[in-house]
Amino acid sequence: MEKVSIVMLTYNAPNYIKHTLNTLAKTTGNYELIVFDNDSKEKTKKVLNKYKKLGIIDKLIFSDRNLLFAGGNNEASKYVSKDSKFILLLNSDVEIRNKEWLEKMISVHKKGVTACQVCSYDDNRPDGWCLLVDKNLYLNYKLDSKRFTWFFSISDFCSRLQKDGYSIQTIENYKNFIYHFGGSSEVDPKYITKSTIDFSKLFIRKCEIIKGLNLDNENRISRNYAFFVYNYLLKLKKKIKRLKK
Repeated sequence: MEKVSIVMLTYNAPNYIKHTLNTLAKTTGNYELIVFDNDSKEKTKKVLNKYKKLGIIDKLIFSDRNLLFAGGNNEASKYVSKDSKFILLLNSDVEIRNKEWLEKMISVHKKGVTACQVCSYDDNRPDGWCLLVDKNLYLNYKLDSKRFTWFFSISDFCSRLQKDGYSIQTIENYKNFIYHFGGSSEVDPKYITKSTIDFSKLFIRKCEIIKGLNLDNENRISRNYAFFVYNYLLKLKKKIKRLKK
């Protein structure tokens, strides 16, 4: 397996980060983990330093300001190893469920992008919380951080690659190897870019869909159901808080 540079952005939410890193550490294959922290509070920084000392994080970069999703990933990409062939953008609020997930993603990858979860079935465009791309393509195209701070940067990135002839594919049934909790890092609404994109003209054709990956059962990772209870209660607390406003 060719080497993968996993790039993970962090911004607070230390309990989610710990859960992600604990499950990610069981991954098999040839990879390095680069964590780029978007100016989190001290509690999160202590957690990251601990995992760096444990050897779970290979490269740890602390930013003195929040560069958000597009800017943070672009800055983190400067630290990928020369011998890496791929970059995988991975959110810090996921649960890895099978040790061989990364190797299997590589096995179905075509030159371009392979991601998890269909963002819209109108064009089958992928979401960006687990996105595999050839390193040279990412470094040549990068996310457009001037036009998109958070949302839509992945859609724009994938459309540019597709128009230049590269593959864009999404794994539809992904929950047997990875789970995305979502919404763990609170983002100030002022940073969220409003959509000015005509999505009907964004992609020249529908993106490809991979139905699922065939994974060996013996490589399954035991679920931490207590964390799912924690996640449910936290989401419920946030929902009640929003309703009271």
